[in-house]
Amino acid sequence: MATALKRVLVETGIPQYQVAQRAGLTETRLSRLATGRATPTEDELQRLAEALGVDTDCLRDS
Repeated sequence: MATALKRVLVETGIPQYQVAQRAGLTETRLSRLATGRATPTEDELQRLAEALGVDTDCLRDS
């Protein structure tokens, strides 16, 4: 998930702090998800997808 999340963050150009706010996450939590130090819950995954304007499948590593 971390690789896909980092890719989408770069592609969208939305600052991480804004994504965190939109998804209801702390910046620390988003950073941990983006670096692979944490695994998102299904709820977090859904909220991140909505915040980034993508489908949840886009955030799952292939």
